[in-house]
Amino acid sequence: MSILISVPAGRCHRRSPDSKWVDPAPEKGSIEMKFEDDLMHLWWKSKSTGSIEDELIVFPGEATFEQVKQDPTGRTHILKFSSSDQNYFFWFQRANKSTDLRAQVDLNAFLQDPSYRVGSAPLPAVAAAIPSTPMPSSSSGSSGPSAPGAPARSAAGAASLEPAATPSAPSAGTGAAASSSSLSTQEEMARLLVQWAQSGGISSPSGAAADDAARLTDVLSPANITALVRSDPSIGARLKPLLPPALGLSENPTAEDLIPVLTAPQITDAVASLDNALRSGGLPGGMMRDLGLPEGAGTSVKAFLDALAGLKKGDAASEDRMETDE
Repeated sequence: MSILISVPAGRCHRRSPDSKWVDPAPEKGSIEMKFEDDLMHLWWKSKSTGSIEDELIVFPGEATFEQVKQDPTGRTHILKFSSSDQNYFFWFQRANKSTDLRAQVDLNAFLQDPSYRVGSAPLPAVAAAIPSTPMPSSSSGSSGPSAPGAPARSAAGAASLEPAATPSAPSAGTGAAASSSSLSTQEEMARLLVQWAQSGGISSPSGAAADDAARLTDVLSPANITALVRSDPSIGARLKPLLPPALGLSENPTAEDLIPVLTAPQITDAVASLDNALRSGGLPGGMMRDLGLPEGAGTSVKAFLDALAGLKKGDAASEDRMETDE
């Protein structure tokens, strides 16, 4: 079976066996996972040599992959086992830190459920709280230069494993704001999909009607979006008005202009959030009406996809009637 997930990451090591500090090793590599012979395999692979190290067999629910909250850069993570005192530390190496949370959520989800699909779990609301700027390193006590983008290897900037202070509980107003923001994102993605469907751009991978097990994350997977955009040269001009002006796209963007935008982690996360909302109770009927869909379109993924398909059929029927009238 092929690799389930591969995340660019380096390893971190304790300063001493009993130390509560870990420092990032500069070597580039990746964390990879594979499900084979009914067992989940996880390992770290060196980019320079291609060698596999720290290969582990992990049973579902036996381990978690979490961010080390004490690291001010937000890039250090721990693979922690509940069945033993084994701990493995890594630091994410992608240049774009905005993908770190998605990678952490996906890795942890695979540890709990080998049948998990990349990008299908919603991101926690605390995403915005992750610092994006590394803490400046101190020259005193430095144990060597950091790799670019890594947590600083110093007494001031290395990741301490001491428990952090417990944050105060968010106020009711904060929770309401987060909920409103999430709903707004889901509505914006739903609106984009409605407008895209009206232009004839969305279909299931096989072209068949959606079934009860349909997932938006499958229909709108990066691979399907890439194939769709490349198969229809006119889609760029139709999608351009639906995308934020800040992207600076030309009036008739090419497939190569659109693919990085439509397969970006932000789009994948928004699709996953909408998919999760449709599965966990649906979206308000009023929202669906505002989007020009039947009120029941928000009750499930299947109902939503069927409603999108109905939009295009309705447009085609209107065109047929106009031709007949002529």
